[in-house]
Amino acid sequence: MQQIPVKLQGRKLYIGESPQLIIDIDTQKNYLVVSGKTFLYQKEAQFSPDLLQGKRPEVFRAAVNFYYQQASKVAEGIKLAEAYRNRANTTIREKE
Repeated sequence: MQQIPVKLQGRKLYIGESPQLIIDIDTQKNYLVVSGKTFLYQKEAQFSPDLLQGKRPEVFRAAVNFYYQQASKVAEGIKLAEAYRNRANTTIREKE
């Protein structure tokens, strides 16, 4: 299994690169960055302080993999929706 990059910077946890899941540790709000755009990500992803401090690394890694797989599926859906919207906009312009 591929290792997903994880970085804790200040009070935000960054998971993955493209797409990237960002978890605000303080507010527990989650964001998904897809193709340079940031979306509020409604799935709940919370990490307890002990996991963030490196305790129980196998549990932390399993949680990261699970949340990132879910986020990747949502990101793929966003990309498909944007591609469809772009095609639809082009089709409408061509008919005019």
